[in-house]
Amino acid sequence: MEGREESRVQQAIVDGFPRADSSVGADPPRSPADETVLSVLATRARSHSRTHLALAATIGFADAVVLAWAHPQFWSIAALFATAGAYASWGLIDRALSDRLGDGSFDTPTKYALRISRAVTGIAGVLLAIAALGGIWDAALGGWRH
Repeated sequence: MEGREESRVQQAIVDGFPRADSSVGADPPRSPADETVLSVLATRARSHSRTHLALAATIGFADAVVLAWAHPQFWSIAALFATAGAYASWGLIDRALSDRLGDGSFDTPTKYALRISRAVTGIAGVLLAIAALGGIWDAALGGWRH
């Protein structure tokens, strides 16, 4: 019985979102109306191959660096590219975490390092998206005050 509960907790850790049958205790989305933006993005990232995620991360970050270097006034567009890179990086880290939990070759420091990396990448991606939208808003409306 204890092994089954540990498996449920590990699956909740892999998913990044608690499940109803885990010890965390939250209900999973039951219908499209119950889904959140983050749960939809997580599902989409988990559906892509490693190659797709690696290419998206590489191209997203490379585009962000090149655009920010060549045209600093377009920093908000560069932030959008960096957001795409962070999204793909989150998917790669999540994939590594789920693979390691699945085959049992997982030590505690690695598990926590991957979980922290996944959380930091997710937070960075959200902050980059907010900054990009703010920059685009500012460029489109010519400032914050009207």
